[in-house]
Amino acid sequence: MTKVATRYRISANYLARVCRHLNVPFPPRGYWAKVQHGQTPARPSLPSPRAGEVLDWERGDPVPRSKVSDGAVPDQQPTWQKAHQLVAAGTRDSFEKSRLSEVGYLRPYKKNLVDVFVTREMLPQALDMATHLFRRFESSGHRVMLATSHAHRPPLRLFEGQEFDYYNSEPWAPNHATLVHFESISFGLTVFETTEYVDAVYEWDQPIRYVRATPDVMKRKSRGTTTSKKHLPSGRLALRAYLPDWRVKWEKVWVASKAGRLPFNSIVREMEADIPMLIKRREEEDVKAAKERERHEAEQRERERLELEQRRVEASRQSRQSLLDIVNRWSLAQSVEAFFADATERSRSLDSERRGVVQDRLEKARAMLGGLDALARFLDWKTPDELVQAPHS
Repeated sequence: MTKVATRYRISANYLARVCRHLNVPFPPRGYWAKVQHGQTPARPSLPSPRAGEVLDWERGDPVPRSKVSDGAVPDQQPTWQKAHQLVAAGTRDSFEKSRLSEVGYLRPYKKNLVDVFVTREMLPQALDMATHLFRRFESSGHRVMLATSHAHRPPLRLFEGQEFDYYNSEPWAPNHATLVHFESISFGLTVFETTEYVDAVYEWDQPIRYVRATPDVMKRKSRGTTTSKKHLPSGRLALRAYLPDWRVKWEKVWVASKAGRLPFNSIVREMEADIPMLIKRREEEDVKAAKERERHEAEQRERERLELEQRRVEASRQSRQSLLDIVNRWSLAQSVEAFFADATERSRSLDSERRGVVQDRLEKARAMLGGLDALARFLDWKTPDELVQAPHS
């Protein structure tokens, strides 16, 4: 490890973290001592990549710290009390540097963040819940990470019937979905704050335009202030799990208790129980997609066949017309040639001066007609097959 680490200008401990991050086996401590004493410890093979596996690393790329380094003394603080790498230091600051939606949800300027959509008041609880949730998944062997490639993330609907269109899009969404990778399938995760349908007052001069119509708010408002029903943040967190595949629609929501707790163990079991059904549905969609692809390819082949037939018909017409033009030109060339031959023959009876004038004019006349070689014109003619095979626009 020391020799290889030198090549990348990093420490051996850091290289060990890189290997763990890439799921690459590396010699444990004491391996080379055993080799020197004639022992042959088993050398594991490189495992197949898991779903969402990181497959490459370059010097300078961030590498998350593992729970316990080789030979290190375990931290006395329980792992689940530490912030997960996706909600580590700086994440809260990034969320707090936000614009606000009209009802108070955070809309961070930075979008390379974990998928959390809450108000400022609920942010600490949401990040803490995300840490507990992610640790619970990872303790079951399921990796949690931001998507490294495009993953379909359906818009987050905070309440039933909420619709988005071109003019009213989702208030905020991360650039990369937050995924938990099971053995054969991946799920997207969103931690969000639910809403309540309550009386609200519109405040045009405040960052949050709609606030609850509480007695205090109504008291400071002028007379005649009207209220309207609005979906406002409720202060209760929820978890959304979805399948990041636009072909297979699957989504579940778990709402936290009033104490702010989610049934983590139950959530993991429910998601694991749905995997066989989702795999089957995905395979069915793959079959449908294959059939649709075959239908599209058959239609494409039929279009190409019809286009080729049309080109053949058009090529035959063009070739025939070209051949008739050559024959007509040949007939004209025969007449012109007879004229020139007769003129040449008659010029022989003239005196040398006039004969020279006639010969000169005959040469200029031949040049004007562009030549009378019927065979050369025939060699330029294209058959229908030659026209079909020629590049076409």
